[in-house]
Amino acid sequence: MAKYFFNKDLKDPELAKKLFVGTKIEEEKEFVSHTQGQFPVISLTFGGCRSDNWEEMKELLRGVISHVYRDHSYLRIGDFLGDEELKSLRKF
Repeated sequence: MAKYFFNKDLKDPELAKKLFVGTKIEEEKEFVSHTQGQFPVISLTFGGCRSDNWEEMKELLRGVISHVYRDHSYLRIGDFLGDEELKSLRKF
């Protein structure tokens, strides 16, 4: 739900608004107008990571996280990340 509420890059922003119709958050008009659809959101799922051994699971998790890093490579540019975070990103 957070992805649909905060994400500024949704393909269907009207869907995001419809999802919250009739909910308590809809009553917070000022909050909604200042925050809904205003932020980049990084979303990932580990639902496809299933294994009976730790080494294989570690590789599956690494794959999911690597994919997220590739999708959001723009974070390496500008002031989004600090030096230590950039080192970690490069290492990954």
